[in-house]
Amino acid sequence: MINNWLQEKFRDQQPYTFQIIDITEKAIRNEGIITYFGECTLNKYRNLNGLKKEYSSKTREDLIDYLTRYVFPTNENNFTKNVKQGDIGEILTIDIIEKFRNLKVPIYKMRWKFNNNKSVFCTDIFAHNNGAELTDLKYYEVKTKRSTTKIDELGINAYNSLKSDIPNENIADFISRYYTDKAETLFDAGLEDQADMFYDIAAKYDDIVQNPSSYNRSFEIVLIVERKLFKEDILVNLNDLPPEIEPLEVTVILIDDLKKFVEESYDSAIKYAINMVCGDGNE
Repeated sequence: MINNWLQEKFRDQQPYTFQIIDITEKAIRNEGIITYFGECTLNKYRNLNGLKKEYSSKTREDLIDYLTRYVFPTNENNFTKNVKQGDIGEILTIDIIEKFRNLKVPIYKMRWKFNNNKSVFCTDIFAHNNGAELTDLKYYEVKTKRSTTKIDELGINAYNSLKSDIPNENIADFISRYYTDKAETLFDAGLEDQADMFYDIAAKYDDIVQNPSSYNRSFEIVLIVERKLFKEDILVNLNDLPPEIEPLEVTVILIDDLKKFVEESYDSAIKYAINMVCGDGNE
């Protein structure tokens, strides 16, 4: 579905020191696209099967209350609105990574929030190649912007955020600990064969922590901008920085009426959750 909505084009790299990929809307967002992205949004925050187990026997109001109080950021103030906008930017980027770039995003950070109204610290998105052997690692910083405030510094801010995360492999360490805990639970239950599978997965991510230089590491900045506000100065100013992150790609995603897109995404996510969890007969 995302291929019906967005298209990407690689620029001639000159005069920049990094590769630029332009992504633009090739079709107006119709109901099908909005519904699809609502599904994407819910999936990045929560496992649908988990919601079904917990809320299929409850009312729509119970489910909506949970989603609005504990899952999705609110419109309480400008800070939480920025969190909503930033989360949608990351969700859109994840879908592009998985569908356009054919990479695996092994963990959706938004599922692990302690506070729905705050962003999760650490590298925005970590991805790697598909397949049994991990060889190629990619690290993403995503900035989503729909106002002119300090817009010329957007690329610089993204670069500095990404650079500050590079020395450590915090996400890989978290994933390793996550799978180790799953393995321990299964082992304690006497399911040693299943436990060994998760121990093996944990070991793969732990090796990234212990031996990061053994992998092909690359970096990408994703700038999601209200189309009418984009300025080439964003890239010019980024290009003026000393090239301390290599290899680096910059993806520019231009969206019409970005504010509306953010709100549509959450509204559609709630509708999708109600339809899939509660169905038509649970009043």
